[in-house]
Amino acid sequence: MECSSEKLQNIVAAAVSETLENMAFMIVESAPEQAAAAEAEEPIRAALLICAPQPGEMRLLMPRKTAAALAQALYNVAEAEITDAMLNDVTGELLNTIGGSIMQKLLPGECPFELGLPEIGPQAFLACDDPPLRCSFSVDGNPFEFMASMDLMLRLAADKKD
Repeated sequence: MECSSEKLQNIVAAAVSETLENMAFMIVESAPEQAAAAEAEEPIRAALLICAPQPGEMRLLMPRKTAAALAQALYNVAEAEITDAMLNDVTGELLNTIGGSIMQKLLPGECPFELGLPEIGPQAFLACDDPPLRCSFSVDGNPFEFMASMDLMLRLAADKKD
């Protein structure tokens, strides 16, 4: 089965939307025009290794303002009470949940998968041999970006039986 990057983008968009709607009761929109905005003002970088069935990596690039809006919704706290630890926790947990959802959508049936623990920080991103799949989103007007190893995603999607 052939799989296009458009199909992968739809899978990623569904996983991101479902995760944020279920966790934070927030609506996500695709926002390709805001891709550069996600890299502005020292974003929080989170990386998640895919250990099995094939190695790969997923990434989340989250501006601090976006992470703060999500932390307010998830922790029900005032903006002044939000700590760096909360911002990192929110970003890592979102990537972990989105990553698990994407893997379930990509893999056939009950195929097991294994994800590492999210790594947070300016050096969290590993070097990728293949160009990443990049999807830009906005939640309540705040941008963020999801990236993943494109070759891995295409192989997994091609193996899935619809």
